[in-house]
Amino acid sequence: MQPVMPPELDDEALLDLLFDRIVDLLEDGASPCAAELAGDRPHLLHRVEELIRLAQQVKPEAGQPLPQIPGYTVLRELGRGGMGAVYLARQERLGGRPVALKLLPAGVALSSKARQRFRDEAHAIARLSHPNIVAVHDVVSADGLHAYAMEWVDGQSLADWISERCGGHTDVVFVCRVGVAVARALHAVHAAGLLHRDVKPSNILLRRDGTPLLSDFGLVREADATLTHAGHFAGTMAYSSPEQLRGQPENLDSRSDVYALGVTLYHALALRLPFAAQRPEVVVQQIEGGAAPPLRTFAPRVPVDLQTIVAKAMDQDPARRYDTAAELADDLERLLSLQPIKARPAGLMTRAIKLARRKRGALAAGAAGATLTGAVLVALGVYVFLVPRWVEWHLTKARLALLHPDQASTLHWSHFAETPTWALSATFLNQSAIDGALAHYDAALRWSPFDDDIRAERAIVRSASAPGQASPIADSPQDSIVRASHVRLAGLRAFLLWDTDAAIESWSRYESLQDQVREPDPFVAAALGLLYLVEEHPARAYPRLRDAVQGFPEVGFLTVYLADAAVQCNDLSEAHRNLDRARALPGLDGHRGLERVEADLLAAEGRPERG
Repeated sequence: MQPVMPPELDDEALLDLLFDRIVDLLEDGASPCAAELAGDRPHLLHRVEELIRLAQQVKPEAGQPLPQIPGYTVLRELGRGGMGAVYLARQERLGGRPVALKLLPAGVALSSKARQRFRDEAHAIARLSHPNIVAVHDVVSADGLHAYAMEWVDGQSLADWISERCGGHTDVVFVCRVGVAVARALHAVHAAGLLHRDVKPSNILLRRDGTPLLSDFGLVREADATLTHAGHFAGTMAYSSPEQLRGQPENLDSRSDVYALGVTLYHALALRLPFAAQRPEVVVQQIEGGAAPPLRTFAPRVPVDLQTIVAKAMDQDPARRYDTAAELADDLERLLSLQPIKARPAGLMTRAIKLARRKRGALAAGAAGATLTGAVLVALGVYVFLVPRWVEWHLTKARLALLHPDQASTLHWSHFAETPTWALSATFLNQSAIDGALAHYDAALRWSPFDDDIRAERAIVRSASAPGQASPIADSPQDSIVRASHVRLAGLRAFLLWDTDAAIESWSRYESLQDQVREPDPFVAAALGLLYLVEEHPARAYPRLRDAVQGFPEVGFLTVYLADAAVQCNDLSEAHRNLDRARALPGLDGHRGLERVEADLLAAEGRPERG
């Protein structure tokens, strides 16, 4: 893709810019076309051809001798790019320590702009001090040589790591940790008033212990600088933000680097780029349209929260991205510690607007207006009338999964065996029930992405499958409504970890607060009723299970629990009614609970057990 050259440049400035472009093309293995580069200035065609020949003469070829750099012994070439070659060398005056020596080729150094960019890169890295940024040890500028020595990373790049796993599976935790480290490094870059502008997997180096280092600051610039001419694209297309592709440096800020890191994370998690078209112009259209497929399309094992984080980082609209790289790092750390993230998936209206933007070129102006208006009205109707019902349905399914009859069986077993709760958590946790609940929470959040209560409840359930993890519950606030939610979550975590006493204590407190701030909670009523049954307090269990059955009227096993409490409270006629009703309901447990309660009822009535 040829850059758009700004018309205000004079001939000499344009030739200087063109020489940089010619060197980039040659380093990428492309063949520069003089006529295309000269564009609308045919009088420069001859001079452009001379620049191409000069660049071809000075471009290093295979087999060339290693350069001689004062104070260094160059050992071998490590790699090269448009802004120079990198060599492994020994720094003689410091005990021969190994360094990576970046050298600006003599031919490229003929460009004053290239020299300026090279100096900027060295000075930019030297200004930064961060454990995840490569360190500059020395700068050399003498006898026409321009080089600087930096830390030698005896490992591979993230791009190599991705290539090794193509066709296999990624390592989600490792990629998240890399994301945290690089985001923190980028925040340090931005805090120093700089932009990186070329964040991508090949510019993230990995030490042998896995520590990531942000490198290659060849395109770095001051956040308020305008060194790159307007209309001239700088960066790597596949990882560049829409505003960067437009060649508008005045519109770039830290969120452009956040976007590039988002694409990098997507690549490392999906093991493929989000925009995979063959033609560059199609890739540009996809990036500007924000048409990346959801991450889980290619990486279904990735958590939904991680998909949400990556999607926010690489939103086409900078205003909807993370404001800072530090915020991106914070959300990734929340994910790793099983805490609720702050990012929210795009809502229904946002997705509808994005879709309309992507399709606007195919619609006539009048039709587009009418179609969009109709689509928005339909979407609004769906959102107002149907979405709350869908959300509630998924929440009900999630909570019933947590009340799985296996829970009651394990609670009874632990009560009589006096087994420590940690042992039960490690041995008898019904992971399929937990996974089923999480799937329904995720579905609810897709329809109601800004519901913090659902997100917090999901985090508690997720943490229960890893009991060693710290609780994601924050310190209890003072507001009564928020405090009630906090106490409810504490009881839920205790319930899922079979800590009966703690669950009863928390939910008893919640009931006293609940009367003040919200409607009855059938899930807590069901779980607390079950706990009281296990603890042999049927009089306390009975009213709570009655509330639970009113809230979940079509669940067989809850109706059986209610009948059990009725038998123990000697309300035998109510026990009969509930047992008759339970026989016709779905969701009976597989532990013969119905038969057991029937036998207890017959015994309470003094009748013999049925044969």
